[in-house]
Amino acid sequence: MSRTSVDASTARTIRNLRRALHAERVRRFPPRTIQPGPNAITRMAGGALAVEGCRALIEENEQSRTWVIDDFNRRGMAESAAAIADSYEDNIAFTDEDGHDFRFSVRDGELSRYSVERLGKDISAAAGDDDAREVTALSPAEVIDDLEAQDADPEAVESYALAVGDSDVSPSDQLVDQLQAETSEELESPGNDLTDVAEQADEQVAEM
Repeated sequence: MSRTSVDASTARTIRNLRRALHAERVRRFPPRTIQPGPNAITRMAGGALAVEGCRALIEENEQSRTWVIDDFNRRGMAESAAAIADSYEDNIAFTDEDGHDFRFSVRDGELSRYSVERLGKDISAAAGDDDAREVTALSPAEVIDDLEAQDADPEAVESYALAVGDSDVSPSDQLVDQLQAETSEELESPGNDLTDVAEQADEQVAEM
């Protein structure tokens, strides 16, 4: 599925989910000790990002809503960004070129958070790997940025920095560099079988 198709499909689901959220009673999501900041949001799968945007709308969290919109735009998914950014009135009036308009069936007029999360998983499954999320782990500096963006307790931020550091290098990048260095050392080792094979091949070529 192309990025354009992923964007259109994600946007359509978000818009219809928003209509359902306005039409039905919605159970509140459980409170979170730590909200995902702007850097953590870049690591979310497409479906999780869509759910985060809908959650921000339910909870009237404009800061999180803005972060989701910005990241959809960063991913080149302008339709999905607009699906979160549009006002209630604009979203109700919106009809895509295929005329899609459906409502989610709910029991007793209540849409559970599990239904919302399941839709997010469906979006991610349809998008596959083409959702333009960042795949590296958060660096300590990015974690600190996220905490500060949410006005976290300065003492808590300082404690984290003292315990983990403030490097801007992702732990996953460090692991890749370490593995590459170890592999390089093994290949260059005089006793390495691969080195012996390479030398034998060179000798055979020279004799031809």
